[in-house]
Amino acid sequence: IYITKSCLYMVCSECVKNSKILNSKASQNFRILITDYISQNFAEEINLKSTATQFGYEYHYFSSLFHQNFALNFSEYINMYRFEMACESLQDTSKEITHIATECGFSSIRNFNRIFKKYCGVTPSEYRKNLN
Repeated sequence: IYITKSCLYMVCSECVKNSKILNSKASQNFRILITDYISQNFAEEINLKSTATQFGYEYHYFSSLFHQNFALNFSEYINMYRFEMACESLQDTSKEITHIATECGFSSIRNFNRIFKKYCGVTPSEYRKNLN
């Protein structure tokens, strides 16, 4: 029975990997639902597993579906979204950088600086200084 189950899991896994979304309306709805959810929850601790559960998807299927629709993995998308929100905050406010980092959902100032430098090439404080 275990051999049969493992074979079925392997077949199902391959089916999920090779499946394509045929209905572009369904893809569009998926993208809208996910982007709305992320825009409302980006400041919270958000991850692939909890988001998949929120929308009633199995973790691996949701990961594949997300990648097909956004051409990024989930954590890259979240980091880019948080980075964009941080850029806006750095431009529009005089809030402290640590406050902006936590407000945008980064778990630590070190992580914030690393992500910011990855996407922008400079640290948040250098970015703010260059705005003037």
